[in-house]
Amino acid sequence: TTTIAQLRSYASSHQATVIPERVVLRGRITSSDRSGNFYRSMTVEDATGGLELLIGEYNLDALYPEGLEVALRLEGCAMQYRYGVLQVGVPAASYESFGVSDIESRQRITEVVVRGIDVEPVEPRRRMVGELGEDDCGRLVRVDSLCPIASTSIDTLLGESLDLATWERYSMFRDSRGDPLVVYTSEYADYATTTLPCDSLSITGIVQYGSYPKMGSYYQIKMRYAEDCALY
Repeated sequence: TTTIAQLRSYASSHQATVIPERVVLRGRITSSDRSGNFYRSMTVEDATGGLELLIGEYNLDALYPEGLEVALRLEGCAMQYRYGVLQVGVPAASYESFGVSDIESRQRITEVVVRGIDVEPVEPRRRMVGELGEDDCGRLVRVDSLCPIASTSIDTLLGESLDLATWERYSMFRDSRGDPLVVYTSEYADYATTTLPCDSLSITGIVQYGSYPKMGSYYQIKMRYAEDCALY
């Protein structure tokens, strides 16, 4: 009955919006939690945009593999923007700091997420950093010709250099046009302590809009697993 782009137009970054009517959209899973960088959530994309569904379950990759076609029945769910991404879940309790919370009940999860049988991984959109926009947030994107320039995993005051950096937390890159892009990696990702490559790279992942510590706000990518980084 709707598209992700239409749903995005009704959401707010300031407070949760409850979806009151029968809303169904269709798309494919674009994320994976098998490496630990995504936690209790999965991203869904259609031809018009992407969103992040907050699911209170573990090992989602086994239940909802990348490329699986799903229908989302969203009546009664809540939605709100976070890091530029439209997040969908249930209305949060009054004491919670964010207006959308995980869908915890297994019965409710199966009501919201209807699994298809077709699996066809989504091809990432190719973008230069300067081409990224609000509509890319929540979508699977590949950015080429990226070179690392900074990382929060090292302490330059202690004389640590970039060749000692790992993926953990925030890494900043520049593309061939000089535009900056941040890559975020959770400390719980299984590749978090892997050395950050100092080569020209292609990086694939879900686009967000976030802040690099003490340096302002930038578009950023959240990789799904180590293989999302390749030599360019």
